[in-house]
Amino acid sequence: MTEQQFTNELLKWLKQFKWRAFHVRNSGAGGMTQVQGDKGFPDILAIRPPRILVAELKVGKPGTLKGDPTPEQVAWLDAFKMASYTWKWSNIETYVWYPQMFPAILEILAEGLQ
Repeated sequence: MTEQQFTNELLKWLKQFKWRAFHVRNSGAGGMTQVQGDKGFPDILAIRPPRILVAELKVGKPGTLKGDPTPEQVAWLDAFKMASYTWKWSNIETYVWYPQMFPAILEILAEGLQ
């Protein structure tokens, strides 16, 4: 499964479980995109009050260059975690997800759905 296929499948399930989701595709040549900001922003930002979910998606084997988040991605995930500790945003959840985790991912997405 490619990261794009993984992303597309996850976006379908987010919609199914009534999450509002945001994903930016890198659409420019040479890694350039129209979106500005710090490098490494997570692949998925989703909200279904009171929960906020931030996820980095990886398709490589954990523990490998392609399977682990980059330092910039880790910095973003850590910033979201810190925001959940220091602000009153205790409902921010941060994840690094792999395709083989799909059953667990679906359980997380379904939590609290009424």
